[in-house]
Parts: sequence; structure tokens; C-alpha cells
Amino acid sequence: IVIPMMYRVPDLSADLGTVTRFLTEMAVEKCEPEELLKVTKSDIPESTVVHTLIPKR
Repeated sequence: IVIPMMYRVPDLSADLGTVTRFLTEMAVEKCEPEELLKVTKSDIPESTVVHTLIPKR
């Protein structure tokens, strides 16, 4: 499971890339932002899965 954490969001002045760029480089075609991600041992996939979380202020 991959969760990108350091990317450009509104109101952030740091010079970071966008999450879209990261997803493109990871060859992720579809990734809907989620409010919360809960993972149990039985949920862990065999292959890499990317999740994005909605930033909280």
C-alpha cells in the first residue's frame, strides 16, 4: 500500500510536485481521494496499490 504524503495542495507554500504527477509516474490510472483509510491484515493486497487521502486543514 502506497499513500503519497508530500505533494502540492492549496494554501501550501512549499515547492512540491502535484499528486497527479506522482500518480502518472506510478502508472496509476484511477485513484479517488478518500477521507479515511482503514487497513486490516486481511486487506493487504499482494501487489502495490496506491491510495490518496483528502488533506485536512
